[in-house]
Amino acid sequence: GLGRKRRGRRPNVREGGRKSKGGSDEIDWPRLSWEGYGAGLTIDQATVAVRAVPNLLALHYADARKPSTIYFYGELGVDPSLCRQVEQTMGDRYLVGSDPSDAAALAYLRGLGVRWESLRILAGAFPALTSCEAEPGWELVNEGPVRHTLDEATMVHLRKRLQIGPGEVFHMMKTHSRMTLYSVTKNMAKLDALQSSLGLTSRQLRTIVLRMPSLLGMGVDDKDGRPSALRTRLDFFLSEAGMNEHDLRAAVIKQPSLLQYGVNTTLRPKMKFLTDELGIPPHAVSRIIYTAPAFMGLSLTGNLRPKVNTIADLCDLSPAQVGEIVATCPPILTLSVKRKIEPCLSFLADALRLSNGRRGDLGDVLRKAPRVLIQSIDSSLARKVQMIQTAVAQENDRMGAKADSASLAALLLARNPSLLVTTNKVLEGRLNACRDDPGTSLSVALEPKSSGRRRKFAFAPDSPAREPAYDDA
Repeated sequence: GLGRKRRGRRPNVREGGRKSKGGSDEIDWPRLSWEGYGAGLTIDQATVAVRAVPNLLALHYADARKPSTIYFYGELGVDPSLCRQVEQTMGDRYLVGSDPSDAAALAYLRGLGVRWESLRILAGAFPALTSCEAEPGWELVNEGPVRHTLDEATMVHLRKRLQIGPGEVFHMMKTHSRMTLYSVTKNMAKLDALQSSLGLTSRQLRTIVLRMPSLLGMGVDDKDGRPSALRTRLDFFLSEAGMNEHDLRAAVIKQPSLLQYGVNTTLRPKMKFLTDELGIPPHAVSRIIYTAPAFMGLSLTGNLRPKVNTIADLCDLSPAQVGEIVATCPPILTLSVKRKIEPCLSFLADALRLSNGRRGDLGDVLRKAPRVLIQSIDSSLARKVQMIQTAVAQENDRMGAKADSASLAALLLARNPSLLVTTNKVLEGRLNACRDDPGTSLSVALEPKSSGRRRKFAFAPDSPAREPAYDDA
């Protein structure tokens, strides 16, 4: 694998040893080696390198640690400036969190005339080429309590179990410094409990642990008849929130911090907010958590209640009516009031010609098409409004009418705001079909369709909708 048996370009590999699509992790290195494609070293380079540093051929992480940098500087004559050059050229991707001797080994190869491309291929093809740094640097020490010397067995276990490199191990420890104090046995128990209780694949387990390393500090063992912290949270989601295992697993993958929120301080108050204050049926809560799990981490008093009040005030809606909107489009709860909600409502009021005295009309628009709030103003809403205005103007020209195209477009959108949540391509297709059929007017072609996506639950008896509500045109 070190030498090159064939000449020519490696299949699907470009500069840096990566595929034209995807990263080096997607390359089948053993197959390329079997087919005769190596890293590009000459036989002499490979022979000298392996004799001087046998660890380059290590198959296991435990054997990957190389001699100290003194060996490379003194015995092999590696120039320290070349080490710095290697760190600057390859450090961000391949050497973060690795032992300084790894950079020295690559510098030694570079000194033998090995190309940068070949060094990158080696670093990408051989996970055991690098080892985790054993001495915690100032970046780790400043984050909290750490071991004076990091435990080799613990770092090797994490690399093998999660299939990660020294860089990921370093960032995990930097995020959760107490992890440096955990043993292999403790980490193994936590990882096993997480994977088995949620039915995670190894890739999914790696995803949530890398995003939330502090999960390794969570209690997973029942003590004195009391359920563990993990079991308490799982019971809440599965029993009180009514989630099934599939939805809970998907929600945790999206938002691993769900497993760290306190049940009494965070999770249960959010659920009561949805059911008691917004009037959302309990059976709809599980879908909200599954669709927008990030809202569980938002403050009730500093974020969620002010957000609901803003929508209610600007659209003349009751809390229960806002609850209907949230149940249909849960991501609304995670939107920023200043950066998203207020600008979007302001744009809709202008585009649909709704004055300040007609806030109820804006509320009707939102109730008919709640997903309009999560649309981009520039790339979605404004383009759709412009498309409809242009189509109305063209129809007026064909019919010889002199009506204001902007006002007619606003009327069409107010009648069927679900047009604003279709894709630009779908709306363009409907407008083109109408244009090609002279017998069909825009007012007929853009009427709401009964085949659209329906609301998740009906309007409350004391707040009937003025018209049948559909989310999609």
